[in-house]
Amino acid sequence: MTFWDGRHWLPETSPTPTPSHHAPPSRRDARLRAWASTAAMVVVIAAAAVPFIGVFAGGPQLAANPTSSGAGSTIAVSGQAFAPKSQIQLAWDGAPTNLPKASVNGLGAFKVKITVPAGALGPHTLTAVQLIGSGKNKSMQLGTTLASTVFTVSDATPSPTPTPSPTPTPAPTATATATPAPTPTATPTATPTTDPTISPTSTPTPTPTSTATATPTVAPIPTPTATPTPTPTTGPSTSYGSGIGADSLANTQVGGTSCGCANLMSAYRFRATTSSSLASVRIYVVDGAGYAGGSGGTIRVSIETDSGGVPSGTELAAAAIQPGNPVRIGYLPLVTFASPAALQAGQLYHVVFRNTDPSPTVNYVSVNSLWTAATLTPRQPSLSDLDWAQLVNTGGGWSVRPNFTPILDLGYANGVHAGMGYMEVWVNAARSISGASAVREQFSPRVDHGVTTVAIRVKRLSGTSPLAVRLQTAAGTVLATGSIAAASVGSTSSWLTVSLSTGVALQAGVAYQLVLGAPADSVYSAYGVERGNNYQFSSSTYFADGYGQYTTGAGWTGFDQPGGSTNNTNADLQFLFR
Repeated sequence: MTFWDGRHWLPETSPTPTPSHHAPPSRRDARLRAWASTAAMVVVIAAAAVPFIGVFAGGPQLAANPTSSGAGSTIAVSGQAFAPKSQIQLAWDGAPTNLPKASVNGLGAFKVKITVPAGALGPHTLTAVQLIGSGKNKSMQLGTTLASTVFTVSDATPSPTPTPSPTPTPAPTATATATPAPTPTATPTATPTTDPTISPTSTPTPTPTSTATATPTVAPIPTPTATPTPTPTTGPSTSYGSGIGADSLANTQVGGTSCGCANLMSAYRFRATTSSSLASVRIYVVDGAGYAGGSGGTIRVSIETDSGGVPSGTELAAAAIQPGNPVRIGYLPLVTFASPAALQAGQLYHVVFRNTDPSPTVNYVSVNSLWTAATLTPRQPSLSDLDWAQLVNTGGGWSVRPNFTPILDLGYANGVHAGMGYMEVWVNAARSISGASAVREQFSPRVDHGVTTVAIRVKRLSGTSPLAVRLQTAAGTVLATGSIAAASVGSTSSWLTVSLSTGVALQAGVAYQLVLGAPADSVYSAYGVERGNNYQFSSSTYFADGYGQYTTGAGWTGFDQPGGSTNNTNADLQFLFR
């Protein structure tokens, strides 16, 4: 694979490839600021005796009341038929972090209250785990899971349905149409200095005043060997922050000429977070030379079941779209299904892209994803590799693209949204961290969070002084600090985790700041990632509690879009609390 760096095509095997960055989308004066839940919880313990009611033939039983509510609400969790005078640890999706212990009374019952955590909407498993050990001087250890119940996190404050821009003249579709996100007003193109084989254009996004650089185009893809069944990888059970890192956007042709095959296919693998029909998906399509050809083709967007981590070929729903070249349905269109696919929470599925044009190597477009220069495990600290991945198929079988993270908003019929809604990388407007220059994320949680560590994505340009991390209130009161040795920070952006000097209980509704600084003799660098709220992505698909800022010593301002708008409030620092 090769990537366009603004001047040359660089091979994927290059030790330090320079990622590219396409022209940024336009800005609207009125910005949507939808708020959504993010992962973590605070627990309030209120032990109470539960009246004994008969004998339970099935052994210990766990119940939640109510069984469904929104993040941040308080629910009662009760147990019956447990061993009298025993100790129980509650766990959420297998993780006991921040959840209470419960003392079973002499009748085998207990009752506690918890606050429903922010996180993925849909069903979650609440379990009661036996605690082994007793006495003041003995440590309690987790033992056997004794009982469980399912609790459904609902969207208590759904975002209002956005009003799309005018729908263009519809193209013929098989089962549905694509509703465009805001349509660009100009189509800037990049002019590479040298390129013996292809003249790429930038991703045509709406910033007529800026000069675009090129989005990397997928290069010939070797025929993959059989893909083994992936080993499940588990993302963090409790985390808080953007949790997404990227160095560029990267496109994958649907059909096209890049793979040298008859018809390149792509797929986005995901795990359903709710049991409901999948009514729509919002994707990112790309046109222009190197990214699209001819008429743009006809793309069949289908939902397929999973077979060992790859699409099974069994379609549950499908829609045909004709994006056009140039794209006329919007670069971030909403694809709806006339007959939605009924999905089950916890199961893997795939959004599959196939070019059904009679000449798919002549008439085609691309789909865009986030891209990291290094292959990371996991690809994103806030996502499971198994639950969220992009695959390709050159005709010989499916294989994962290890550096690609799908840009996708999954819209369920019950109002739940899930996915990954960061759709722009502002690497070309990176900010220095040195002396008076610093960066921060200012935020205000909507539910309480207990945090002890923070991961940040930065790189070091020069010097040997450490990078300083500070968590403080908006008034400047320092709550915790951390330090990362210069030798630990590489010359390319990478995730680094630091333990805070003390654990901090972040409180809902209180304003905080995560500040990164360094002495003047050393220079570090960080940049923001843009969320898709201006393109009708649900706030459930990105961090919506704050935004990133920088300073050069004369006040703080929002991150700047490369070649575009300044002082933005819709780009985040790459960070994650745990």
